[in-house]
Amino acid sequence: MKKPILTPEDELPELEHKEGCQVIEIDFRDEANEFLIITFVTIFVTLEKSGGDGYNTPNDIRLKKDIHEIEYHCFDFDGNRVIDEGGVIYKELEKIIKWEYEN
Repeated sequence: MKKPILTPEDELPELEHKEGCQVIEIDFRDEANEFLIITFVTIFVTLEKSGGDGYNTPNDIRLKKDIHEIEYHCFDFDGNRVIDEGGVIYKELEKIIKWEYEN
């Protein structure tokens, strides 16, 4: 297996501005190995307020995000299931998802 080059099929989904557990689906394409990867990411979101008093000075609300689980399924372009030997694809998925959703 070659080193994966993962690109999302669509624009990455944004998280909702509400507290709780959110599950998003992201589909990736790996052109190096000719794979399609369907990914489900579970993220715990909390809202942090800081700053103003809520009247004259607005509150600053930030999303605090914690990735809880990354579940994925790999297929070749013919639709056959592919086993991620050594977790190579998972490591690349984790890097992209953490960069996008924990920063």
